[in-house]
Amino acid sequence: MANFLSGSKGYFAVGKLGTATDTLDSTGNVTQIRSCDHIVSMDMISSTLPQFTGQILQTPPMYSALKKDGQRLYDLARAGVEVERAQRPVTVYNLTLGNPSKYKLEGEDDLSKLPYICLEVECSGGFYVRTLIDDLGVALGTAAHMTHLVRTKQGPFYIENCLPPSKWTFDDIQNQIKGCNDIMKVEILL
Repeated sequence: MANFLSGSKGYFAVGKLGTATDTLDSTGNVTQIRSCDHIVSMDMISSTLPQFTGQILQTPPMYSALKKDGQRLYDLARAGVEVERAQRPVTVYNLTLGNPSKYKLEGEDDLSKLPYICLEVECSGGFYVRTLIDDLGVALGTAAHMTHLVRTKQGPFYIENCLPPSKWTFDDIQNQIKGCNDIMKVEILL
């Protein structure tokens, strides 16, 4: 099983500029509202992305499954307790602006226009996309939180290779597993 979980991870994420939340995503309570009127183009956002690529240090969010003194951070956060969290080294292999029409996302807003930002991220384990979006908001002189997240890659496996529920038959699943075995053989040889 470890072979299936190793390797880089890929995500498609949508952030909304101008508002921060306690959970760093749209499920949380608003903690800050800041104007984002000074951000007038996607080029402004794109030019900020390089500072978040390569080996970086990232502070895990309070709403995470990490433990502090034996307690999950999300349990502490729900109890209104915030604790110091050490920055951790993570790697961002690739970070670009993304296209929201590539994935079926729910919502009425046009995610291709500001104040929304769409990101494609390939990163190491231990990386928090919510934190990236929050940090990006700060770097842009505003606030931000994540509104959508899609896992697009796990090691050698890509979302494009996943079976839709309509194909969850014994034969289709068996054929898909055979294809996965071929992928794993190639990965092991590399």
